[in-house]
Amino acid sequence: KTKALTLKEPLPELALTTPDNAVLLIADTISRVRAGSLDIRTANCLGFLSDKLLKAFEISKLNDRVEIIERVILERKTKRY
Repeated sequence: KTKALTLKEPLPELALTTPDNAVLLIADTISRVRAGSLDIRTANCLGFLSDKLLKAFEISKLNDRVEIIERVILERKTKRY
């Protein structure tokens, strides 16, 4: 049975509300692994979750663009009639 890994000290809070914040998280994680202050398993978890977060931002942005395009098409159809 594998024991859950816990951090000796909590990592500082980081707002993850933009893709740029996710990039900062990845860069910070890389730096901590290189310095030996963050274990590989935790870094792998952060990398996996960061990837999911970046994909969610991408999908959200695409959804916003689709809504704008749909609105423009609807407005053009409405003006014709």
